[in-house]
Amino acid sequence: MNKLAIVVLSWNGADILKSCLNSLEKQSYDNYQIIVVDNDSKDNSRDVLEQQKELLGEKLHVIYNHK
Repeated sequence: MNKLAIVVLSWNGADILKSCLNSLEKQSYDNYQIIVVDNDSKDNSRDVLEQQKELLGEKLHVIYNHK
């Protein structure tokens, strides 16, 4: 079974990140990794992503861009 990479681009999306990641977690295909690329958000996206990393563990990888 091939591993699937799900890439989510985010900028100031704290209000929808949690529901987006929770929805992806409910998929029936379980061989996947979620990669969130945060493009220098100024809201509390980083806090939301750090909380989700604790819940999802190795399934979630986050890249924080500085611009």
